[in-house]
Amino acid sequence: MNKLTFYRYAAIGMLLLNVAMLTFFFLTMPSNRPLDGPHRVARAEEFISLDEEQVATFERYAREHEEAVRRLNQRHSELLSDYFKLLGDAGAAAQRDTLLSEILDMESQKISITYNHFEDIRSMLRDDQVDGFEEFYQEILAGITGGRNRPERESGRPGPPISGSTPPR
Repeated sequence: MNKLTFYRYAAIGMLLLNVAMLTFFFLTMPSNRPLDGPHRVARAEEFISLDEEQVATFERYAREHEEAVRRLNQRHSELLSDYFKLLGDAGAAAQRDTLLSEILDMESQKISITYNHFEDIRSMLRDDQVDGFEEFYQEILAGITGGRNRPERESGRPGPPISGSTPPR
């Protein structure tokens, strides 16, 4: 086997190995996004045994929350765009401060809306469903916070959701 043939096979082998690794990483990558769409009810039902009336209420709460956050995110994007357009305008300090205050208010509103959303969901549950809600809540919160609410394992990596813990009231 001459050098050219060897390098050709080596390059093809490395290319296939890279494609296999990328495929593996993308197929096994965990999602940190909070649930959206039709999967949210199915995911909630894995933790909480909802009856038909509760499913309808859950879906309504979820749609209302999603719409409220979508509107805030849209306004947030507009404010950010306006804020960064002021870059280099030395006379716009007061306008920058006003926009920054509005941006921070948007974040505060999103947090409050989400907190109230969880309170609404919890309030519709029976006592026997609360433990399942706690697990569901911890999983969703991990998606929102990037996993920072989960206890750490000895390895330092986030562990499973805390069982028996309660959301803030």
